[in-house]
Amino acid sequence: MSNNRNIVFVKLPADFAHDYPRLSEFLRQDVPIPLEASAENRKLNAKTLTEEIFLSGMLHLLAKNAEHEHANYYRRFVFNVRPNIINELASAARAKADEGCFELALEITDALIGLSPENEGVYELKASILKKQEKKSPHAELFENFEQKDALFKTAYAAAYNDVLNDRDEEALFKIQRLIEQEPRMWQVWFLLGWALRKLKRWEDGTAAFRKTIELGGGNKDARNELAICLMETGGLKQARRELERALFEDPEDVKIISNLGILALKSCNYEEAAGFFRVVLEIDPYDKIAMKYLEKIMESS
Repeated sequence: MSNNRNIVFVKLPADFAHDYPRLSEFLRQDVPIPLEASAENRKLNAKTLTEEIFLSGMLHLLAKNAEHEHANYYRRFVFNVRPNIINELASAARAKADEGCFELALEITDALIGLSPENEGVYELKASILKKQEKKSPHAELFENFEQKDALFKTAYAAAYNDVLNDRDEEALFKIQRLIEQEPRMWQVWFLLGWALRKLKRWEDGTAAFRKTIELGGGNKDARNELAICLMETGGLKQARRELERALFEDPEDVKIISNLGILALKSCNYEEAAGFFRVVLEIDPYDKIAMKYLEKIMESS
């Protein structure tokens, strides 16, 4: 077995397909089968492997690495074994989103994107789930009105987005630079670049990326909020205030923006105004931990 993060690859014995007539026409002994590297799966052997385990491993791999050298084979395998898999997974993702299990719902949509990157519907599904999650998940608009039609580009874009979302920012930078080379006028890829740079605390580079995002038409509340964070860290407090106020005009109840106005007020030593912003956040969301933390600090120091 060889490892790829939390995936292990199993090389099947030559006579393996004889025990699985349903799979025999799809299995190739020269292509290793990906399995999730759980404690249970590490104990599996050729006699205990099942169709579900194969499918789970392939979907898990495609969600994480849609450009794997054997990705097309795994896709053919999954569709041959489970022809209705797209509808099954889409229904499961919607159900989990309705239950509030957004992380699992998005994992399922990532598997769908890896499995069928040319399918416009799976991107629309992810956008709809991100909309439902908008108070918990950042930057829903990155998947809205996504007009790029090239399937390989979409797959690469989704992979870069997932890297940034899951704190693999350095890894994401290389993918994003390739995306920018292909689509230098697409604001979404510049936003991804700025987002990764901001998380890496490369404030000046992040500022430049978000300014480019806005220049190309991506001047939504998220871009201005992210730009303001970078500006605050480089001393551009007046500019940061202007960007946050524009973002707040778009969505007056966005707690991230209001919290950042509070943080900006703190940086300007305006503690009364800062406390006011954090109280507004708590009126909208009484359990907001950031607002509670800062308001507590202000009260202790007063």
